[in-house]
Amino acid sequence: MTRTRLTARGRFVVALLAAFLLVGAARVVGGGDPARTLVRAGVGEKAVVVQTLQGEATWYGPGLPADAVTASGSPFDPTALSAAHGSLEFGTQVRVTRPETGASVVVTVDDRLPDGGPGRIDLTRAAGERLGIIEAGRAPVTLEVLAPAGQ
Repeated sequence: MTRTRLTARGRFVVALLAAFLLVGAARVVGGGDPARTLVRAGVGEKAVVVQTLQGEATWYGPGLPADAVTASGSPFDPTALSAAHGSLEFGTQVRVTRPETGASVVVTVDDRLPDGGPGRIDLTRAAGERLGIIEAGRAPVTLEVLAPAGQ
């Protein structure tokens, strides 16, 4: 079998195709039920529930300065699907479900909640909108702490 070397142009085309595939993988998160999918480093992975808690969700953000920073060090982004929790590790993904409506959202913990029990979570505005709690400000929820399948 004869091996053919790629020209500089060929290597460029291969690199460009690889970049497009990686960008596409970062946008396509699993298939089927998106609530059962984690987003870790831009790659969809099936998730398993490792802990279930009953509690209350609120949302936060109004009144924060434009340059607010979360406890994890990342800039606060009210459009991100993230949350503050009292004890879960930063980066933990949690499915928050409103039992009365069935609405749910998967958020990433990136901030610290100084008070409240393990079932208490504070959501960004974007996550609060997905649950439909913006007007009421709070709602009873079920928290499912997620981990990638196989861990």
